[in-house]
Amino acid sequence: MQTVSKWEIMEVSLRSGKQIDNPFTEVNLRASFWQEGCCPYEVDGFYDGEENGEHVWRVRFAPMCEGEWNYRTVSDLPDLNSDGTFLCGAPVSRGGLTTNPHFANWFFREDGGPQMILNEGWYPHPANGGFHYFEDVD
Repeated sequence: MQTVSKWEIMEVSLRSGKQIDNPFTEVNLRASFWQEGCCPYEVDGFYDGEENGEHVWRVRFAPMCEGEWNYRTVSDLPDLNSDGTFLCGAPVSRGGLTTNPHFANWFFREDGGPQMILNEGWYPHPANGGFHYFEDVD
């Protein structure tokens, strides 16, 4: 069984040897991920080119609860329909960024810890001498 850490990306790769004129627009792929006690999620898959003469589609998901997860892919191309499970283990990072619901410009990590953004786009700025205006020269 595949193991992935909490908040890290889990990827499902699906292949088909069927001849398709435009796999970007002719094939729809969707995946459902669920675990008891955690919200179910649905994500879109995407076409990722060819490998060894076969078309490849991928679905990516970052689990937010530890334990065993289930997934099911559904497509209008039967080769891409599949079921599976994977195990979500302990986190190796603090998780993705999220905003504080009361102060939209304060950031936190998914583990609840604060995250200070060092450059919020203020630098270079005319007030700190780091920005230079250039005049047109005739």
